[in-house]
Amino acid sequence: MVVADSVLNEGVSLAQVYSNYEAGRWNHNSDYAFCVQLLAEGRKRLDAFVFEHGFEKRLREIANANDVSLAIGWHIGYGRGERTYWIRLVEAGNGWTLADDQLMTRLSARRNAGSVVIIRAVFDEDSNAFLAQRYLSEGWEESREARSLFSEVTGRTAGPVREMSATRGTDVGPALAYLFRFLSAEERKALSVRRRFVNGLLSPHLGRDPADLDALALSREGRLTCIEMKRKYPATRVNKFFGVDEKPHIHTMRMLASMDIRMLHIILVAPRWNDSESPVGWLSDRSLHNEWTWLAAWLSEDVFVNGVNMATRGDKSGQRAFNRIQRAIDWKHVRVLNQGVRLAQKGRRDLASLLEWEDPGLAGTSYALLQSNGRRTSLRDGSHAIVGHQPAFED
Repeated sequence: MVVADSVLNEGVSLAQVYSNYEAGRWNHNSDYAFCVQLLAEGRKRLDAFVFEHGFEKRLREIANANDVSLAIGWHIGYGRGERTYWIRLVEAGNGWTLADDQLMTRLSARRNAGSVVIIRAVFDEDSNAFLAQRYLSEGWEESREARSLFSEVTGRTAGPVREMSATRGTDVGPALAYLFRFLSAEERKALSVRRRFVNGLLSPHLGRDPADLDALALSREGRLTCIEMKRKYPATRVNKFFGVDEKPHIHTMRMLASMDIRMLHIILVAPRWNDSESPVGWLSDRSLHNEWTWLAAWLSEDVFVNGVNMATRGDKSGQRAFNRIQRAIDWKHVRVLNQGVRLAQKGRRDLASLLEWEDPGLAGTSYALLQSNGRRTSLRDGSHAIVGHQPAFED
Protein backbone atom coordinates (compact mmCIF):
# COMPACT_ATOMS: atom_id res chain seq x y z
CA MET A 1 0.00 0.00 0.00
CA VAL A 2 1.73 3.16 -1.22
CA VAL A 3 0.16 5.58 1.26
CA ALA A 4 0.77 3.35 4.26
CA ASP A 5 4.35 2.48 3.33
CA SER A 6 5.24 6.16 3.00
CA VAL A 7 4.24 7.00 6.57
CA LEU A 8 5.19 3.91 8.59
CA ASN A 9 8.25 5.66 9.99
CA GLU A 10 6.78 9.15 10.42
CA GLY A 11 6.74 8.96 14.24
CA VAL A 12 4.18 11.79 14.53
CA SER A 13 2.59 12.25 17.97
CA LEU A 14 -1.14 12.50 18.62
CA ALA A 15 -0.60 16.11 19.71
CA GLN A 16 0.96 16.90 16.32
CA VAL A 17 -1.83 15.04 14.52
CA TYR A 18 -4.61 17.06 16.14
CA SER A 19 -2.66 20.31 15.84
CA ASN A 20 -2.54 19.72 12.09
CA TYR A 21 -6.28 19.05 11.95
CA GLU A 22 -7.14 22.06 14.11
CA ALA A 23 -4.96 24.40 12.03
CA GLY A 24 -6.51 23.15 8.78
CA ARG A 25 -3.20 21.80 7.47
CA TRP A 26 -4.85 18.37 7.28
CA ASN A 27 -8.42 17.34 6.57
CA HIS A 28 -10.33 14.16 7.23
CA ASN A 29 -10.55 13.23 3.55
CA SER A 30 -6.79 12.72 3.32
CA ASP A 31 -5.54 9.12 3.21
CA TYR A 32 -2.11 10.33 4.32
CA ALA A 33 -3.54 12.09 7.40
CA PHE A 34 -5.71 9.04 8.17
CA CYS A 35 -2.66 6.76 8.16
CA VAL A 36 -0.51 9.03 10.32
CA GLN A 37 -3.37 9.60 12.77
CA LEU A 38 -4.03 5.90 13.29
CA LEU A 39 -0.35 4.99 13.46
CA ALA A 40 -0.03 7.48 16.32
CA GLU A 41 -2.54 5.35 18.24
CA GLY A 42 -0.51 2.18 17.80
CA ARG A 43 -0.93 -1.26 16.32
CA LYS A 44 -3.31 -2.65 18.94
CA ARG A 45 -5.74 0.20 18.49
CA LEU A 46 -5.56 -0.31 14.72
CA ASP A 47 -6.38 -3.98 15.22
CA ALA A 48 -9.31 -3.03 17.46
CA PHE A 49 -10.74 -0.72 14.79
CA VAL A 50 -10.82 -3.63 12.35
CA PHE A 51 -12.76 -5.96 14.64
CA GLU A 52 -15.07 -3.20 15.84
CA HIS A 53 -15.89 -2.36 12.22
CA GLY A 54 -16.65 -5.99 11.36
CA PHE A 55 -18.84 -6.49 14.42
CA GLU A 56 -20.71 -3.21 13.95
CA LYS A 57 -21.47 -4.18 10.34
CA ARG A 58 -22.90 -7.56 11.44
CA LEU A 59 -24.78 -5.95 14.33
CA ARG A 60 -26.47 -3.44 12.02
CA GLU A 61 -27.57 -6.27 9.73
CA ILE A 62 -29.02 -8.16 12.71
CA ALA A 63 -30.76 -5.02 13.97
CA ASN A 64 -32.31 -4.27 10.57
CA ALA A 65 -33.62 -7.82 10.28
CA ASN A 66 -35.13 -7.88 13.78
CA ASP A 67 -36.64 -4.41 14.22
CA VAL A 68 -33.93 -3.40 16.71
CA SER A 69 -32.92 0.26 17.06
CA LEU A 70 -29.20 0.90 17.53
CA ALA A 71 -27.48 3.91 19.06
CA ILE A 72 -23.74 4.05 18.35
CA GLY A 73 -21.51 6.91 19.39
CA TRP A 74 -22.11 7.38 23.14
CA HIS A 75 -19.25 8.18 25.52
CA ILE A 76 -19.36 8.52 29.30
CA GLY A 77 -17.02 10.89 31.10
CA TYR A 78 -16.56 10.48 34.83
CA GLY A 79 -16.09 13.69 36.79
CA ARG A 80 -15.68 14.49 40.46
CA GLY A 81 -17.91 12.61 42.87
CA GLU A 82 -20.98 11.18 41.17
CA ARG A 83 -20.94 13.60 38.24
CA THR A 84 -21.11 11.96 34.83
CA TYR A 85 -21.07 13.35 31.29
CA TRP A 86 -23.09 11.45 28.68
CA ILE A 87 -21.89 12.55 25.25
CA ARG A 88 -23.22 11.42 21.86
CA LEU A 89 -21.41 12.15 18.60
CA VAL A 90 -24.05 12.33 15.86
CA GLU A 91 -22.84 11.65 12.32
CA ALA A 92 -24.32 11.68 8.82
CA GLY A 93 -24.41 7.88 8.66
CA ASN A 94 -25.04 7.42 12.36
CA GLY A 95 -27.97 9.63 13.25
CA TRP A 96 -30.17 9.96 16.32
CA THR A 97 -32.44 6.92 16.86
CA LEU A 98 -35.22 5.52 19.05
CA ALA A 99 -32.53 3.88 21.18
CA ASP A 100 -31.07 7.34 21.85
CA ASP A 101 -34.51 8.62 22.83
CA GLN A 102 -34.97 5.72 25.23
CA LEU A 103 -31.61 6.34 26.88
CA MET A 104 -32.46 10.03 27.18
CA THR A 105 -35.72 9.17 28.94
CA ARG A 106 -33.88 7.09 31.51
CA LEU A 107 -31.07 9.60 31.93
CA SER A 108 -33.52 12.46 32.39
CA ALA A 109 -34.97 10.71 35.43
CA ARG A 110 -31.50 10.82 36.98
CA ARG A 111 -30.89 14.49 36.20
CA ASN A 112 -32.88 15.58 39.26
CA ALA A 113 -29.82 14.89 41.36
CA GLY A 114 -27.84 17.32 39.18
CA SER A 115 -25.11 14.76 38.64
CA VAL A 116 -25.85 13.95 34.98
CA VAL A 117 -24.81 16.19 32.08
CA ILE A 118 -26.10 15.20 28.62
CA ILE A 119 -24.44 16.54 25.48
CA ARG A 120 -24.68 15.77 21.80
CA ALA A 121 -22.15 16.91 19.25
CA VAL A 122 -21.58 17.07 15.50
CA PHE A 123 -18.57 17.79 13.36
CA ASP A 124 -19.00 20.92 11.24
CA GLU A 125 -16.84 20.69 8.15
CA ASP A 126 -17.25 24.35 7.23
CA SER A 127 -15.68 25.53 10.48
CA ASN A 128 -13.47 22.45 10.92
CA ALA A 129 -14.74 22.21 14.50
CA PHE A 130 -17.09 20.25 16.71
CA LEU A 131 -20.34 21.89 17.73
CA ALA A 132 -22.25 20.73 20.78
CA GLN A 133 -25.45 21.36 22.73
CA ARG A 134 -26.44 20.49 26.28
CA TYR A 135 -29.78 19.01 27.30
CA LEU A 136 -31.62 21.10 29.88
CA SER A 137 -35.00 20.58 31.54
CA GLU A 138 -36.70 22.60 28.79
CA GLY A 139 -34.90 20.73 25.99
CA TRP A 140 -31.73 21.11 23.94
CA GLU A 141 -29.97 24.45 24.25
CA GLU A 142 -28.57 26.25 21.24
CA SER A 143 -25.58 24.62 19.60
CA ARG A 144 -22.18 26.23 20.12
CA GLU A 145 -18.46 25.51 19.83
CA ALA A 146 -17.79 22.29 21.72
CA ARG A 147 -14.60 23.42 23.46
CA SER A 148 -16.45 26.30 25.08
CA LEU A 149 -19.27 24.06 26.26
CA PHE A 150 -16.95 21.39 27.68
CA SER A 151 -14.90 24.00 29.52
CA GLU A 152 -18.10 25.36 31.04
CA VAL A 153 -19.61 22.04 32.17
CA THR A 154 -16.34 20.55 33.46
CA GLY A 155 -15.09 23.76 35.06
CA ARG A 156 -11.65 23.27 33.57
CA THR A 157 -9.71 24.25 30.49
CA ALA A 158 -8.53 21.49 28.20
CA GLY A 159 -5.29 19.82 29.11
CA PRO A 160 -2.76 18.58 26.56
CA VAL A 161 -3.52 15.77 24.16
CA ARG A 162 -2.64 12.54 25.96
CA GLU A 163 -0.29 10.30 24.03
CA MET A 164 -0.79 6.57 23.68
CA SER A 165 1.78 4.12 25.01
CA ALA A 166 3.83 1.65 22.99
CA THR A 167 2.74 2.97 19.60
CA ARG A 168 5.79 1.87 17.71
CA GLY A 169 5.51 -1.48 16.01
CA THR A 170 6.20 -3.26 12.77
CA ASP A 171 3.01 -5.32 12.43
CA VAL A 172 0.61 -2.54 11.41
CA GLY A 173 0.39 -3.61 7.76
CA PRO A 174 -2.52 -6.08 8.11
CA ALA A 175 -4.84 -3.62 9.85
CA LEU A 176 -4.01 -0.76 7.49
CA ALA A 177 -4.54 -3.01 4.48
CA TYR A 178 -7.92 -4.09 5.85
CA LEU A 179 -9.07 -0.54 6.62
CA PHE A 180 -8.22 0.64 3.10
CA ARG A 181 -9.81 -2.36 1.41
CA PHE A 182 -12.99 -2.83 3.41
CA LEU A 183 -13.82 0.68 4.65
CA SER A 184 -15.16 3.15 2.14
CA ALA A 185 -13.63 6.62 1.94
CA GLU A 186 -16.62 7.92 3.94
CA GLU A 187 -16.13 5.26 6.63
CA ARG A 188 -12.44 6.08 6.96
CA LYS A 189 -13.31 9.76 7.24
CA ALA A 190 -15.89 8.98 9.94
CA LEU A 191 -13.36 6.91 11.91
CA SER A 192 -10.84 9.76 11.68
CA VAL A 193 -13.39 12.27 12.98
CA ARG A 194 -14.44 9.96 15.83
CA ARG A 195 -10.86 9.49 17.00
CA ARG A 196 -10.23 13.24 16.84
CA PHE A 197 -13.37 13.74 18.91
CA VAL A 198 -12.20 11.32 21.62
CA ASN A 199 -8.44 12.00 21.70
CA GLY A 200 -8.39 15.65 20.69
CA LEU A 201 -11.46 16.92 22.54
CA LEU A 202 -13.02 14.65 25.17
CA SER A 203 -9.91 13.23 26.79
CA PRO A 204 -8.13 16.63 27.22
CA HIS A 205 -11.27 18.24 28.68
CA LEU A 206 -12.14 15.35 30.99
CA GLY A 207 -8.54 14.79 32.08
CA ARG A 208 -9.00 11.08 31.42
CA ASP A 209 -10.29 8.83 28.67
CA PRO A 210 -14.06 8.51 28.41
CA ALA A 211 -15.76 5.13 28.49
CA ASP A 212 -17.08 4.24 25.05
CA LEU A 213 -20.40 2.41 24.73
CA ASP A 214 -19.94 0.22 21.65
CA ALA A 215 -23.68 0.05 20.98
CA LEU A 216 -27.04 0.46 22.66
CA ALA A 217 -29.78 -1.80 21.30
CA LEU A 218 -33.49 -1.18 21.85
CA SER A 219 -35.53 -4.30 21.07
CA ARG A 220 -39.05 -4.28 19.69
CA GLU A 221 -40.25 -5.14 23.22
CA GLY A 222 -38.54 -2.06 24.66
CA ARG A 223 -35.54 -3.78 26.27
CA LEU A 224 -32.41 -1.66 26.25
CA THR A 225 -29.05 -3.44 26.11
CA CYS A 226 -25.51 -2.07 26.11
CA ILE A 227 -23.30 -4.26 23.93
CA GLU A 228 -19.58 -4.32 24.62
CA MET A 229 -17.44 -6.14 22.04
CA LYS A 230 -13.86 -7.24 22.71
CA ARG A 231 -11.35 -9.29 20.76
CA LYS A 232 -9.32 -11.01 23.48
CA TYR A 233 -8.43 -14.28 25.14
CA PRO A 234 -8.48 -15.33 28.81
CA ALA A 235 -5.59 -14.76 31.18
CA THR A 236 -3.17 -17.65 30.84
CA ARG A 237 -1.25 -17.62 34.12
CA VAL A 238 -2.61 -18.09 37.65
CA ASN A 239 -6.21 -16.94 37.22
CA LYS A 240 -7.39 -18.39 33.91
CA PHE A 241 -10.45 -16.21 33.39
CA PHE A 242 -11.65 -13.38 31.21
CA GLY A 243 -11.19 -10.14 33.12
CA VAL A 244 -13.36 -7.02 33.13
CA ASP A 245 -11.89 -3.67 34.21
CA GLU A 246 -13.29 -2.39 37.51
CA LYS A 247 -12.98 1.12 36.07
CA PRO A 248 -14.62 2.06 33.86
CA HIS A 249 -16.48 -1.07 32.72
CA ILE A 250 -17.90 -2.45 35.97
CA HIS A 251 -18.62 1.09 37.16
CA THR A 252 -20.52 1.64 33.91
CA MET A 253 -22.31 -1.72 34.26
CA ARG A 254 -23.62 -0.71 37.69
CA MET A 255 -24.81 2.67 36.48
CA LEU A 256 -26.60 1.13 33.50
CA ALA A 257 -28.20 -1.51 35.72
CA SER A 258 -29.72 1.26 37.86
CA MET A 259 -31.62 2.34 34.72
CA ASP A 260 -32.68 -1.22 33.80
CA ILE A 261 -30.09 -1.43 31.01
CA ARG A 262 -28.28 -4.77 30.82
CA MET A 263 -24.69 -5.11 29.60
CA LEU A 264 -23.91 -7.88 27.13
CA HIS A 265 -20.23 -8.76 26.75
CA ILE A 266 -19.39 -10.19 23.31
CA ILE A 267 -15.91 -11.71 23.04
CA LEU A 268 -14.13 -12.84 19.88
CA VAL A 269 -11.37 -15.33 20.69
CA ALA A 270 -8.70 -15.67 18.01
CA PRO A 271 -7.01 -18.94 16.93
CA ARG A 272 -3.79 -17.79 18.60
CA TRP A 273 -3.24 -16.30 22.05
CA ASN A 274 -0.30 -14.13 21.13
CA ASP A 275 -0.04 -10.38 21.65
CA SER A 276 3.10 -9.93 19.59
CA GLU A 277 1.41 -10.31 16.20
CA SER A 278 -1.55 -8.60 14.58
CA PRO A 279 -4.59 -10.94 14.66
CA VAL A 280 -5.88 -9.16 11.56
CA GLY A 281 -3.26 -11.03 9.55
CA TRP A 282 -4.83 -14.32 10.64
CA LEU A 283 -8.15 -13.41 9.01
CA SER A 284 -6.65 -14.11 5.59
CA ASP A 285 -5.73 -17.69 6.55
CA ARG A 286 -8.80 -19.66 5.45
CA SER A 287 -7.60 -22.76 7.31
CA LEU A 288 -8.09 -20.87 10.58
CA HIS A 289 -11.58 -19.51 9.89
CA ASN A 290 -13.39 -22.17 11.93
CA GLU A 291 -11.01 -21.83 14.86
CA TRP A 292 -12.21 -18.40 15.97
CA THR A 293 -14.88 -18.44 18.71
CA TRP A 294 -17.58 -15.89 19.53
CA LEU A 295 -18.61 -15.85 23.20
CA ALA A 296 -21.39 -14.05 25.07
CA ALA A 297 -21.76 -13.22 28.77
CA TRP A 298 -24.29 -11.05 30.57
CA LEU A 299 -22.44 -8.81 33.03
CA SER A 300 -23.88 -8.29 36.50
CA GLU A 301 -22.61 -8.38 40.08
CA ASP A 302 -23.22 -12.11 40.44
CA VAL A 303 -21.19 -13.31 37.42
CA PHE A 304 -17.80 -12.50 38.94
CA VAL A 305 -15.68 -14.96 40.90
CA ASN A 306 -15.63 -14.00 44.57
CA GLY A 307 -12.18 -13.32 45.95
CA VAL A 308 -10.43 -13.31 42.58
CA ASN A 309 -8.98 -9.99 41.48
CA MET A 310 -6.85 -9.66 38.40
CA ALA A 311 -4.61 -6.92 37.05
CA THR A 312 -3.45 -5.80 33.64
CA ARG A 313 -1.94 -2.74 32.01
CA GLY A 314 -3.73 -0.46 29.59
CA ASP A 315 -1.00 -0.71 26.96
CA LYS A 316 -1.59 -4.46 26.71
CA SER A 317 -4.82 -3.67 24.83
CA GLY A 318 -3.54 -0.56 23.08
CA GLN A 319 -4.67 1.95 25.70
CA ARG A 320 -2.55 4.25 27.83
CA ALA A 321 -0.08 2.60 30.19
CA PHE A 322 -1.58 2.42 33.64
CA ASN A 323 -2.49 -0.48 35.88
CA ARG A 324 -6.05 -1.79 35.74
CA ILE A 325 -7.80 -3.84 38.38
CA GLN A 326 -10.12 -6.47 36.93
CA ARG A 327 -12.80 -8.85 38.11
CA ALA A 328 -12.89 -12.41 36.79
CA ILE A 329 -15.96 -13.72 34.94
CA ASP A 330 -16.99 -17.14 36.25
CA TRP A 331 -16.84 -19.63 33.37
CA LYS A 332 -20.35 -20.88 34.13
CA HIS A 333 -21.68 -17.55 32.81
CA VAL A 334 -19.75 -17.66 29.52
CA ARG A 335 -21.59 -19.11 26.50
CA VAL A 336 -20.56 -19.97 22.93
CA LEU A 337 -22.44 -17.71 20.52
CA ASN A 338 -20.77 -18.90 17.31
CA GLN A 339 -17.93 -21.15 16.19
CA GLY A 340 -15.93 -19.64 13.35
CA VAL A 341 -14.99 -16.06 12.55
CA ARG A 342 -18.00 -15.66 10.24
CA LEU A 343 -21.12 -15.00 12.32
CA ALA A 344 -23.45 -17.63 10.84
CA GLN A 345 -27.23 -17.36 10.59
CA LYS A 346 -27.78 -19.30 13.81
CA GLY A 347 -25.33 -17.05 15.64
CA ARG A 348 -27.18 -14.02 14.33
CA ARG A 349 -30.54 -15.41 15.44
CA ASP A 350 -29.13 -16.22 18.87
CA LEU A 351 -27.71 -12.72 19.25
CA ALA A 352 -31.10 -11.28 18.28
CA SER A 353 -32.69 -13.47 20.98
CA LEU A 354 -30.22 -12.18 23.54
CA LEU A 355 -31.19 -8.61 22.67
CA GLU A 356 -34.78 -9.57 23.62
CA TRP A 357 -33.34 -10.92 26.91
CA GLU A 358 -34.36 -14.43 25.89
CA ASP A 359 -32.33 -17.58 26.53
CA PRO A 360 -31.36 -19.17 23.19
CA GLY A 361 -29.85 -22.19 24.99
CA LEU A 362 -26.21 -21.52 24.15
CA ALA A 363 -23.61 -24.11 25.12
CA GLY A 364 -21.13 -23.38 27.87
CA THR A 365 -17.36 -23.46 27.58
CA SER A 366 -14.22 -23.43 29.71
CA TYR A 367 -10.60 -22.41 29.59
CA ALA A 368 -9.57 -25.97 28.70
CA LEU A 369 -12.12 -26.24 25.88
CA LEU A 370 -11.07 -22.95 24.34
CA GLN A 371 -7.40 -23.78 24.68
CA SER A 372 -7.86 -27.15 22.99
CA ASN A 373 -9.82 -25.72 20.08
CA GLY A 374 -6.96 -25.55 17.61
CA ARG A 375 -4.93 -22.79 19.31
CA ARG A 376 -1.61 -22.57 17.53
CA THR A 377 1.86 -21.19 18.06
CA SER A 378 2.39 -20.30 14.39
CA LEU A 379 0.36 -19.57 11.28
CA ARG A 380 0.11 -22.21 8.62
CA ASP A 381 0.99 -19.88 5.78
CA GLY A 382 2.29 -16.82 7.64
CA SER A 383 0.14 -14.65 5.39
CA HIS A 384 -0.42 -11.00 6.15
CA ALA A 385 -1.75 -10.36 2.65
CA ILE A 386 -5.32 -9.21 3.03
CA VAL A 387 -5.40 -8.24 -0.64
CA GLY A 388 -6.27 -11.30 -2.71
CA HIS A 389 -7.95 -13.09 0.20
CA GLN A 390 -11.46 -12.37 1.42
CA PRO A 391 -11.51 -12.33 5.26
CA ALA A 392 -14.53 -14.27 6.52
CA PHE A 393 -15.31 -11.23 8.68
CA GLU A 394 -16.46 -9.50 5.52
CA ASP A 395 -18.32 -12.41 3.88
